[in-house]
Amino acid sequence: MTDLFNSLTPLEKEAIRALLENPFLSHNEICEIAYCSRTSLTHALSKVLKGESVQSRLRLLDRMGLIHIPPDSIDRVKGKMVKTIFQALIENPSATLLEVSEITGYAPHTVRNQSKKVYYYFDYSPPIGLPSRLVRLDFYVENGWADLQKASEYGREIR
Repeated sequence: MTDLFNSLTPLEKEAIRALLENPFLSHNEICEIAYCSRTSLTHALSKVLKGESVQSRLRLLDRMGLIHIPPDSIDRVKGKMVKTIFQALIENPSATLLEVSEITGYAPHTVRNQSKKVYYYFDYSPPIGLPSRLVRLDFYVENGWADLQKASEYGREIR
């Protein structure tokens, strides 16, 4: 796993370590912990996720193999459209709304609205004040599908 991080400078490694150990903090808070700039964090994510159209913490955790949605979880979801969208997320947990839209053929606003129904079927309600960019990660964590403990362990290994 640490091979992903070999191309990083020490400062970039520290930024990724801080992100992996604190995935719900803002970029500014992560940079304060790592004593780096947002540019360093952005460069680090770009290097690790080279070739990816999105360089996000969710994409990083997904590519590290730390998000696993059980295929049978789709049985809890009702409705063809919602099932189609959730199936796309099972196959690619870090897919953006646009990516899910391309996969399913549904418009991005439809994907956004129907994704909220997925949360309903799992009795999930985002915590008040949680930034929207972190809601899906929190949903995955709440359902035991994202291994943040392993992410933190990897973070300690890349020093």
